[in-house]
Amino acid sequence: MLLDSNSFAEAMGISSRAARKAFATGRSNGFVLPLVQVSAQRGGAGGKVWALAVDRCPAELKAKLGVFEGPFEAPFEDTLNGAVEAWQREEQADRLRIIAPVLDLEKRSAERASTFRAIAAGVHLIRGVPARLAETTIRDLGPAA
Repeated sequence: MLLDSNSFAEAMGISSRAARKAFATGRSNGFVLPLVQVSAQRGGAGGKVWALAVDRCPAELKAKLGVFEGPFEAPFEDTLNGAVEAWQREEQADRLRIIAPVLDLEKRSAERASTFRAIAAGVHLIRGVPARLAETTIRDLGPAA
């Protein structure tokens, strides 16, 4: 679910101008706002239009926005109804194991970059098969650098 700045302003009880400022800075009331660029839209600074990705917001911000997780947001396993095969779960677990050392490091830091290089230098098992992975591939496995 995406919220534009006007809907965000209404939900938070702030002015439209304050909401636009929050979207421009990416912060509001101590929260980092998970913003996404909306394609096929024009306006804003540089012609870009931004929206708040509500599903990525922390629980406290969701509560302020009046968005609560309901029964429709079931756990992963219940949602897919067996559509994920065992080998897919195994592969995802391997990917998580490979990128785990970088997950808690600060983005765009020298330490994180050197960790990516160190991971790329090794051989990793993916579903029991040894594989060498390029640094760019390892970066694609996890969150944005």
